[in-house]
Amino acid sequence: MVSYHVGFAPQPLVCRRLGSGRPVGLVELCPRAVAGLVVSPCSLALGFSPGAECVPPESCGRRSHLVCGVECTHNWAVNPKTPSASHSTLHQYMMPEHANPGGSVHGGLIMKMMDEAGAIAAMRHAQRRVVTIAVDSMTFKSPVEVGQLVTMDARVTYVGKTSLEVSVRVLAEDPVAGTVTHTNSAYLVYVALDDDLRPTAVPALTPETEEERVQYEAGRERQAKRTAKT
Repeated sequence: MVSYHVGFAPQPLVCRRLGSGRPVGLVELCPRAVAGLVVSPCSLALGFSPGAECVPPESCGRRSHLVCGVECTHNWAVNPKTPSASHSTLHQYMMPEHANPGGSVHGGLIMKMMDEAGAIAAMRHAQRRVVTIAVDSMTFKSPVEVGQLVTMDARVTYVGKTSLEVSVRVLAEDPVAGTVTHTNSAYLVYVALDDDLRPTAVPALTPETEEERVQYEAGRERQAKRTAKT
């Protein structure tokens, strides 16, 4: 038995090399197998439905459609990751140059830092470069002041085929008084890009805790609403 990982399948499929060319079990012959996928003297049974597209092994992981033939580290079905694997935090002490004319830290700077923290978490999960495509509504519960230590806490909460939703929570700490304030939060959505700057598949997300499972299902609903608006 030889494993051939198939993009966008619910799990890696196990395929059997067949001397007769006949499919076995859950797999069937790819109707458009190209030379790069043929193992002489027998054919490969691939987990594809009729009409699915096959690409050469060297293209594996570089396109956002079905791929087959070799193990692919950037395949959606391969190497699922947990939220903790990409959890990221950024810290910055707020100085006078970060202030707006009113004396508080400029809100645009906080938004920029949130985007950076979210992108780091998304890149750690996808192991690809990412671009921001959406930011859910953001409300500042309280201002960030000069002299506070700001922490951006970013966690991947949901992934689609090529997109990733990241929750970013902002905390402002007064290091002298020892108080910590939750100033704002937002969900940011990123899309992973391949080497040709095209959307590419990302690893599945495997929640570990009940809270993460709840977040994942809520993220699925949020993404469905975003998609419905487009």
